[in-house]
Amino acid sequence: LASHMLSHMACEGLLMDSGAAALDYLRTSHQSTFPDIVFMDFCMPEMDGFETTAAILALCPNMPIVGLTADASTEHHQKAMRCGMRHVL
Repeated sequence: LASHMLSHMACEGLLMDSGAAALDYLRTSHQSTFPDIVFMDFCMPEMDGFETTAAILALCPNMPIVGLTADASTEHHQKAMRCGMRHVL
């Protein structure tokens, strides 16, 4: 859904299958190809969005990460902020 919305706004995006795939991309790519922003699902295979966010920020401390979730609980929102996400949608 998010990639569909971004394409209608003339934005280019990369879709990763898992947090591990996103980390592999960042570890093996040149910084000039890094995304301007990361939209992070909370629930993913292998690593959840919270764990992936912390790992990405360890590699790229200034990377803006926005959480995407259908879970509107205060607990998950606070957990997202604690792990380094800048906002939650």
